[in-house]
Parts: sequence; structure tokens; C-alpha cells
Amino acid sequence: ATSNNLGLSGTPCCFHTPTADMSANDADLCPGYSTEAKTTSTSIYEEAKDLDEYELNTMTTLRTKFSGEDRAISDTYALQFVRGYRSEKDAEKVTIEKYSEMLDTRKKYGIDTILDQRPEFWEEFNTVRKLGVLGRTKEGRPVFYERLGMYEPQEGNKLGFDKVFEGHIRMQEEMRVLKESMSRKMGQRMYKHVVVLDMNGFGLRHMSPDVVRKLRKLMSFDSFMYPESLKHLYIVNAPWIFQKAWTMVKGILHETTQKRIKIVGKDQKTILRKLTRIVDLAQIPTWLGGQNEDDICGICSENFEEVWKKARLETCEDMGGQDESKSCRF
Repeated sequence: ATSNNLGLSGTPCCFHTPTADMSANDADLCPGYSTEAKTTSTSIYEEAKDLDEYELNTMTTLRTKFSGEDRAISDTYALQFVRGYRSEKDAEKVTIEKYSEMLDTRKKYGIDTILDQRPEFWEEFNTVRKLGVLGRTKEGRPVFYERLGMYEPQEGNKLGFDKVFEGHIRMQEEMRVLKESMSRKMGQRMYKHVVVLDMNGFGLRHMSPDVVRKLRKLMSFDSFMYPESLKHLYIVNAPWIFQKAWTMVKGILHETTQKRIKIVGKDQKTILRKLTRIVDLAQIPTWLGGQNEDDICGICSENFEEVWKKARLETCEDMGGQDESKSCRF
């Protein structure tokens, strides 16, 4: 692998050989948040390839231009912006602009410290939105599920969109940290995951202008703040009425992202045939016809707190043993 002073060869920045006590003892609490990759292949992730000259130069530009401002941004997260906007006209300029906007957005919503403590409403959020990590793909990527058809707009309104939005950001940050923790464990960079949206129960109540507006805001936020995070998105149990809703929101997604999305109807055999191409049957939840009897845990699970604590300690140690209370890149 080509080495460089950014630590951005095929292995993640500041990677060191993990020891047994570094993995989270979380299997009994919420298996989805284990840092064990559980791969069934020896494939190298596409994200793990070494940086080429353009990527190295642009990374250097970002780190120099925003030195001191992007303290909490890992090299992997920054690289997602470099690669995510590379196809744009005047790519480096666009990347710098988007990176700057991302930093401003993180300041606006306090995202750099959002994982430091649980929000008071986290249990209510998990009741309103049925989501979380469960299982791995055959190559070891985490799989994120949301039972969107079970979402009740009235319950979301009671919670309040500000809290729904904050919980959503927390969920995205948990996923980002989990993937970077797994990367350390495996010794290679991996920042893409798989999403499965279960639309069973989706109906007209999900198509009101208010619901569509909020959904568009969440999708727009994810697309902008976490580029190149999606490997595949499977929308399963999609009723015919969903197609109309999809036409109202898909336009905010980049064409590249749209190509990674597969919409599957209600036929269970078809759903399993699609999913088992990349996920073992034992990893697929029983409510989709698989054999995994575990449940999705939502945000703020006890074992994610363990993952986060270890991640901060390891990162701070790699940066010279700084005080844990200070913001270390992760």
C-alpha cells in the first residue's frame, strides 16, 4: 500500500492491531452494534483502495484550509466528501464548499458532541421510529433496517419533528462511528453500509404533504452530510401506492445514489432472493423471512455506548494520549 502522512492507505488512519479486550462485549444486548465484522469472504472493500494523486492533494487542501475547524472529523469521513463530489464539474472547488457547509451544519446542530450523552427522549424516539442495525452482509458490512411502514405520523407529531430530527442525526452518527470502529477491527477502510426499508403497512397516512416534506428534509440531510455512505438500499414490501410517494422524494437524491436503490414488492420469495444475494439467511430478521430472531435496538443502546467509549479512547491514544474530554477525530 502507498503510504502518506495522512494515514490514508488501505488501512484506516491510526489503525493499530486490536486486542481481545478492545471489542465491545455487546452480543447479548444488541448484536447489530458489535464491532465484529463476521465476514464470510476475503474480499477487499472498494473504499479501502489507496488514494490517488487527486484524492491526496484534495485531502491535504481540506486539512490545511480547515485546520483547527475540523478537529472532530476523521480522515475517513473527510475522504467521503473527496470521493463523493469527485464527479462534479470543478470537483475540488465543490468539495471544499460542501466540506465547509458540513462543518457549519455540525456546529449548528452540535453534532460533534451529540454522542456524548443520551437525549432525554431517546426511548420515545425508539418507540416512534422502528430502526437500527441488525446483522451483516456476506462481506461484513452492517445492515441498517427501518420498519417505515410502522411509522405513525401522529406519534411523530407528538414527539415533535425537532426531536425526530435530532434522533435521526444521532442515528447517522452512531452508524458512522460503528463503521469506523469495524474498520479498525478489520484493518481496512469501510464506510458504506446497506439499508433495508420495510414498507409493510405503508398507506395514505404516509403521503400527506407534511410527512413528505419531513421525509425530504431527512433524505436531503443524509445525502449532503454523509456522502458515499450507501452501498445498497432495498425498499421491500412496497405497495403500489408507494411508487407515487417515491416520485415525490427521489429527485433530491444524486443519480449515483438512485442507481443503488432497488424497490421490491410484497412477494416474500422475491424479497429473500434479493436480500440473500448479499446477506446470509441467518442474518436476515425473521419478520422478513430470515432466521435472525434478534430485534433492532434503535438509538442509544447500551452496547453502542461501549463502542463509543472505546472508540474515543483508542482515537485519543492514537493522537498522542490526549485527555478524553477533548474532541478527538473519529
